[in-house]
Amino acid sequence: MSDAVAELPPEPRLNELLRAIDWRFLLRRSGRPTVAVLSAPDDVSEALALAADPAGPEPGAADLAVVGFPTRRRLRAARAALRPGGDVVCVWRRPRPAGVHRARAALRRAGFKPASFHWPGPHPYRQAEFWLPLDSPDAIAYMLAQRPPPSVALKALRALWLFSARIGALAPMCGIARLPAPPGAEPDPDGIERALGEGRSLLLLTEGTKSRHKVLCFNFADGPEPAVAVKCSRIAAADRSLEEEARALSDFAELHPDLDLAPRVRAEGERVGRRAIAESVIPGRLPDSPLTQADFAALAPRVTRRLLELVDSSPQPSSEWSRRLVAEPLERFERLHGESSAPGTAERAAELLSDLPDLPLAWQHGDLAVWNMHVDRSGAIRFFDWTDSDPRTLPGLDLAYFLATSAFMIDRIEMSEPRAVLESHEPLLDPATPRGAVGASCVSEYCEGLDLDPALFALLRLRAWIVKAGVEQDPAAESFARLVAAEVRHLDRSGTIPR
Repeated sequence: MSDAVAELPPEPRLNELLRAIDWRFLLRRSGRPTVAVLSAPDDVSEALALAADPAGPEPGAADLAVVGFPTRRRLRAARAALRPGGDVVCVWRRPRPAGVHRARAALRRAGFKPASFHWPGPHPYRQAEFWLPLDSPDAIAYMLAQRPPPSVALKALRALWLFSARIGALAPMCGIARLPAPPGAEPDPDGIERALGEGRSLLLLTEGTKSRHKVLCFNFADGPEPAVAVKCSRIAAADRSLEEEARALSDFAELHPDLDLAPRVRAEGERVGRRAIAESVIPGRLPDSPLTQADFAALAPRVTRRLLELVDSSPQPSSEWSRRLVAEPLERFERLHGESSAPGTAERAAELLSDLPDLPLAWQHGDLAVWNMHVDRSGAIRFFDWTDSDPRTLPGLDLAYFLATSAFMIDRIEMSEPRAVLESHEPLLDPATPRGAVGASCVSEYCEGLDLDPALFALLRLRAWIVKAGVEQDPAAESFARLVAAEVRHLDRSGTIPR
């Protein structure tokens, strides 16, 4: 599962290229495909050179043929290039009258199996956030429910979109169909295919800003709610994180068999040459976005109570965890930010954290923010994307990170903007502000549930920022390093450190 190129493009270009061909995860095959590019935009051809192998000059050997809008001539060339059971992918970017209907008829006449058509939306001139199967009313209803329009204007645009979808005039568009193979010639489905089940009503979610971010694939062939999500990596560098997530979720299920908080692993394998895992779907939908102060006030206490379920009941001696959970993160912080931080920040942080007493250990999610949780119809909250989880660490990081990222969402700032992050986080430390009152209430309930002095939470929050600042190549690391310095100043001013 390696990227068969001598050198990958720089990250912004790599991300742009790979997202242009996220449709490859709609293909029902595990191995890296061989491809014949017969007619496609330049960026698609360039991207396929990164994610597929050239088919070679001999006819009838390609796994995949890529064409533009499917004309009779192009489909004849695709048939000649493909092996039995190969796929043809039709990509066009300009609206065409009844384009989907015409393409479907052309594929049928050329002898391809019934096609599926996907719209990469929601913006025609931006990177796709999803690939929506237009033949699946259930998938369309699910996506619309996940993304309620926040304004009257967007409601009107949604009505126009639905009309365009009905008449088959949407663009850009991607159609996929298969050249029939003789009985018994197709390979047996692997674990990922069996988990997805039959049918081609596949929805892709492709949000994120980096090539390392994952693709999620859902099948709606069996009803209005998907039962399984297949998570796929785009690049070799992301394969390992999926393996770690699968291991973490399996361990979590073994340790907490009755805790309905995380997905369960259903299968592991590959999809088009990249690592993939199949997980149970967390029911519900993301909390409303953009987040408001009222949303935050309602959501935060419920998240806090769920986090208490992840903490052990009895304290563990600090001698057993202080090296791994305090000293080593401090060493990483000093190595990465020692020269850029205010003089003495790491040393003073070490002095403050030396006051940590024996503490219960927690299973840490590691990236607990609004974008990684679902709320179901009953109001129950569950978490997904456990890639960064740690099964035995100090409590507090998840709550501190959730409170902080919620503040950033309310203020609509990016975590890679250090000054804005500091300004947004400061009210959380002041119980006299609406935001700080919510934070203080959650901290109080959390510490009460663990039988801890609430003043200790400031030290746990300081450690949380040290850990987050120690993630290399994270654009937000510098912002968290600034929060470390701010937290040290806050602790020294407050004089509330328990002794």
